[in-house]
Amino acid sequence: MLEFKAFDFKYNSIHLPEYIDFKLSQEENVPADYLEVTFPYFKESEAVRKIRLFEDGQPVFCGLCDEILSSKSVTGTFTKLYFRNMFGALIDNEAVPAQFNNATAYIIFEKYIKQYGFEKFIADNKPLTGEFNIQKGTSVYNVLSEFCRLNYGCVPYLADEKTISFTEPEKEKILCFSDGSNQGLSDYGYYKIELSKFPCRLISKVKVKTSEKDFYKTIISNQKAMNKGIVRERCIDACSENTPMSCAGIIIENSNKKYEEYKIYLHFPLFNVLRAKSSISDQKFGEITDLKVSKTTVNADKNGFSTEVTLVKEK
Repeated sequence: MLEFKAFDFKYNSIHLPEYIDFKLSQEENVPADYLEVTFPYFKESEAVRKIRLFEDGQPVFCGLCDEILSSKSVTGTFTKLYFRNMFGALIDNEAVPAQFNNATAYIIFEKYIKQYGFEKFIADNKPLTGEFNIQKGTSVYNVLSEFCRLNYGCVPYLADEKTISFTEPEKEKILCFSDGSNQGLSDYGYYKIELSKFPCRLISKVKVKTSEKDFYKTIISNQKAMNKGIVRERCIDACSENTPMSCAGIIIENSNKKYEEYKIYLHFPLFNVLRAKSSISDQKFGEITDLKVSKTTVNADKNGFSTEVTLVKEK
């Protein structure tokens, strides 16, 4: 059972009519999950500040209201609300410029994050060696994500609506998706599967500037792209302390991961599985392993539920 609960800016509860439809999108490299939900028109919508979505009593989304749309047509009068999860507050606010030496997660949390309603954080006391500079125009989220990239080599995530984790936990469970041909698997059954390949995503070369005298003469090549006759190049300046030489290999590796993409379609909602390790068992496509969930879109309307899951290669 799915249930919405809404609140105003003072956290007073707001009565919601039963929803007509909704769409919840979660995507890798997009920090804020996105929800849009349609109700019959209700005037109290103007006071909605926060919404929570529960599945069988367990919270699966909490977000702040971005837009309130009221409409009237021959089909009726409706209110449509748009939300982003709690990362939206960090994206929308500019960080005060500063310079830190040996910054820690505690310093970043206390200085920039706590004021936006977060109460706890998950991280160790490992300091980021050297200077950490925050330039004018940087969002609070970019401060957080850059600190996590440099200090922990990962992206931050929301452990819950009031807790920021500076490191993403390893998802131990492997999600198994199947067309039902392998009866021995305990998995998620899909009714449709698509395989797409994107030559446009492959990077053939990365030109690297390794010193002031080396004007992008160092070349890192991608044999997979070159074997297909693809010419798509990038340039990086490895003289910068924030852009090590290893970034060239990462750019190529990421382009190869994004080359092949599977989409599967489910008749039920599936929440909060982003980046989960996955596999596919299909009669036509065979056994595909080393996948991860890169995007999910859950839809609900009068006809029921559906979920679109995008899977890409993890290795």
